[in-house]
Amino acid sequence: MKIIVFFVLLSVSVVVWNWMTYEIDEFPSATIFEPAIPINFKPINKFTKHNLAKKWTFVGSCYDECLLISNSFNHIYSELVKNNSLIHKESNLETQFVILNPQSNKTLSSNFIILNNNLTNTISLYSKEYSHHLTNNNILLFDIFGRLRATFSPPFDLTQLVMDFHNIRDKYAEKCCKIPDKQPNRVRFNYKES
Repeated sequence: MKIIVFFVLLSVSVVVWNWMTYEIDEFPSATIFEPAIPINFKPINKFTKHNLAKKWTFVGSCYDECLLISNSFNHIYSELVKNNSLIHKESNLETQFVILNPQSNKTLSSNFIILNNNLTNTISLYSKEYSHHLTNNNILLFDIFGRLRATFSPPFDLTQLVMDFHNIRDKYAEKCCKIPDKQPNRVRFNYKES
């Protein structure tokens, strides 16, 4: 009888321990960089690193076939518009979409910025440790300081991706740019070209 009680208590202890140490994945569809990763951005025409400033920016890259990125961006954009959240309500910061496409001879959408270049020639990270995240398959998310904040890898769960974006934006807007109650609706922004 003592052995049975011992095993029951042991089993309960293991279940409780697993429950207490279980980490909830805060952003299931994203790989988050904390701190965010500074980047080098090669200017393309008049689009420079400064165009990433003061906006949350999704960046996707494609070559001949842009359906995956353009369809994904169309879905994300539509959901943000439908939820009236293309502009963050508290910080009043916009969200923009950039597609890097060396074959950009046609417009994919008037809602996106199409840049005629490829990913590896446009963006590089100061920290080579994370450079494997810069792939043509990933969707990159840059924060309002033009730093890489998150990546999303295929296959994309676009509903989860939109929810994660809202949560990422809320969490990191709190850390970087909300000014205390004395001056509501103002945003702190100290962007420096690196």
